[in-house]
Amino acid sequence: MAKSKFLNSSDAVNTIINEAIPRFAKAGFSGVSMRDIAKAVDISTATLYHHFPDKQTLYLRSMAQAFSDKAEGISAVLAEKG
Repeated sequence: MAKSKFLNSSDAVNTIINEAIPRFAKAGFSGVSMRDIAKAVDISTATLYHHFPDKQTLYLRSMAQAFSDKAEGISAVLAEKG
């Protein structure tokens, strides 16, 4: 059996999302395929579908993470400024 490149499922999901965010930001939903993302993460398309049942789910999770990251950054700046 081939050894997984990820420590756990959470690690895999985070890596996939982190690769998907800039691709969706640059090309939009219709400009990115699940195959593109799988290739970028160096996993099979089947493995990608194991973690995300469809592209819409991956897109929504990616956008939620991207906006959460931005909100945390804004909150940190506002907290510093008092």
